This record gives sequence, C-alpha cells and structure tokens, in this order.
Amino acid sequence: MEPDKSYDLSEFMQELVPTQRSAGVFSKSATAERIHDVVGHETLTEPIVATFFWQIINYTEFYDFISKEYKINVPKGKVEQMVVSHGKNHYSLLLLVPGLKHDLHYLISANDLHPAEIEAAFFKWQRANQNALGRVERGFAAKKTVTENDIRYFRTQVSLINSVEPGFTDSILNNNLMNIVLSRAPEEELMNSFKSKTHHKVTSNIGENSTAGVYAIKLVNVGGQTKEIFGVTVCRHGLIGQLGLQPLVPNIIGQEVEIKGLKGKVISDDVISDSCFVELDQKLVNEIEPCTGPLQIFPNQNDQLSFEGFTTGRANTKAMAWDPELLTPEPLEQKTFRTPKVTNKGDSGAGIFDPNGKVLGFAFTKSKLGQQPEYSKWIWANSVFQFHNLKI
Repeated sequence: MEPDKSYDLSEFMQELVPTQRSAGVFSKSATAERIHDVVGHETLTEPIVATFFWQIINYTEFYDFISKEYKINVPKGKVEQMVVSHGKNHYSLLLLVPGLKHDLHYLISANDLHPAEIEAAFFKWQRANQNALGRVERGFAAKKTVTENDIRYFRTQVSLINSVEPGFTDSILNNNLMNIVLSRAPEEELMNSFKSKTHHKVTSNIGENSTAGVYAIKLVNVGGQTKEIFGVTVCRHGLIGQLGLQPLVPNIIGQEVEIKGLKGKVISDDVISDSCFVELDQKLVNEIEPCTGPLQIFPNQNDQLSFEGFTTGRANTKAMAWDPELLTPEPLEQKTFRTPKVTNKGDSGAGIFDPNGKVLGFAFTKSKLGQQPEYSKWIWANSVFQFHNLKI
C-alpha cells in the first residue's frame, strides 16, 4: 500500500485481498433462494448471505486459530469487526485490532477452518439467535405498547433466521475465497463541536454543536392507554458534551435542550445507540425533513444516500461496510455501518437517508486525519427507533 495515499474501506480491502478478478458467488444455495424470497431483491440477498456466513464463523475458534498461527494476541472483546464490500461481489471480514504495528496486515482464509468446526458453529449461532428473539419478545411484553415497525421487523428477522440451513456455509466456501484481514484499528473521533458551552443547541441547519436527527412519535403506555409524544432524535455524545457531563453518566432524562430555538426536554436516553429522544411542542415545529421510517433490513449498496449535517451541509455517499451484528435481533448490541469519510465535526446525530426517504443511520464517529482506512461511522437507525419505541 502507498504510505501517503488515502484509502476508503473498499479500496483498502481491494489492495489487501486477492480477488483474482472474479465475481463472488453467493446465490447458489437453497438458503440464498429463501432469503431472496424474504427480501425480494437480488442486491440485498448476496450481502445478507455473506453476513450470515461471517456471523456463523464468529462462533468458531478462529480467534484462537489466528493467535496460534500468527503468534499475535487478538483480544476478541476489543476487536472491531466489519463486513466490507469490495471488488465484484466480494465480502471480506475486516478485524481492526488495537495495538498492531501500523504497517502490518494479516490475511487469513476462512476456507482453512475445519468443516466440523463450522458445522458446530452453525448450531451455536442458531441457538444464540433464538435466544435473542426470545429476549425481543419479552421486551415487547414489558413495553406493552409496541410499534408496527417493531412487529414487522421482528417477523422479518424470524423469517431470515429460519431461512438459513445447516451446511449453507459449504456452498459459500466451495464458490468463494472468504478472507479475513487483520489490520491496526484507526483512531476515531466524535463529531460534536463545542463552540459555546453555554448553549445546549442541537439543530438541523443552524447552531453550534451537533445535528438533530429525525422528528418522530414516541409511544408510551400510560395506565393501559397508548400516549403519543412528538419529538426528535438527538446524538447522545453531543448532548453529554454540551451539558458538561461524563460520557457514561447513567441517564440525562429531564435535561432541557434547544432545537432550532425551541425548548425541549430529554425523555429517553440510550448509551448503546448513542441516542436521546427530546420532546417538543409539535405545533411550533416547521420544515420537518421528510422521513418514511427506518430502513429495517439492510443497506442497498447501489443506493445513493444523502444527509445534511450542521458543518458539511447536504452531501451524498454510499454504504460500503457494516457490522456482522447488523442482522442480529439482539437488542443489546450497538449496530453500525460505514460509508466513505464524508462527515465533519458538528455533524453528529445527522440522519442519512435512502432515495425512498428511509433513514438508515445517524452520524456517530469518523476515522482521524491520516488514519487508514478512512470512513464515517453511523449508528443503525432502526436500533434507535426500537429502543425509544418510535414511529413516524
């Protein structure tokens, strides 16, 4: 790799992974056909199949394999994983490992793992997902009021997980080289900017600190009745910094903020999705950005995505990498995806939309200047909607 050149995630992986100028093949299995029946779109089927494959590989002992093979310590709990789309339908797994030497990259092939180990991993993966679905159902019961969005998403998750059959990994490995790249984790930075610590402003177009997300309705159960509360999503780390609080403060419910000059109050708060929901008086809000709800299944890599940040203004980009966990029903995991590096300080919390007005995510962090690979990281919007029980 050229030392002074900037690489986005796709370019980075294309430099390191031998693709033999061939296209990846992910549709030659009954599992792929069933997934296609659920999502109804070829451009979604292949990355979903590849992501399920990498989820299953995560239940093997490949971390131990890497440690023994390369004599390096890979602390599983501290490694950031992402599935990166590159070349022609290639989906490799990138492990960003803290502490690796800057100029070292390791290439490992999942094809070298023992078939029996992968088969055992499938059943571990299946049990873990069934347990996660059970936790989601219990969460529905605790909420008492559940959005149609959550119910629809849950049913899709069940259908997708039930589509995956034992041995589908064989068809993937028989038709593809499935590569894992280990690289040094780039340093990241949050994108809030504090020009004035006396203002608690979060705004879409004007202001000083960070960017509001989407206006929505929060459903709350009050005495057996459903109450609808209007408000807006806000990036938690931006608000925490403005209020002068510690990042892991238990909650900031009740804090007053300003959104475009309107006073509001934080009524729910989630550390995992780096989000808050601020109640506002709907009669005083105008110029609401059109939104048709959160994207539920998966980002389409062919779609042009758009966002408007406080600093960047309006900009377009595309999704190119995502956490393997993006497809899991587990409610207690942070889910993110990545685009080329297009965000700047002050953009934190901005919503990013597809051509149909679906919000995919909210601006979170970006790689620091001079760090490789370069990217902007976005919190998966559906996880924010799920936690705060939101609808449009």
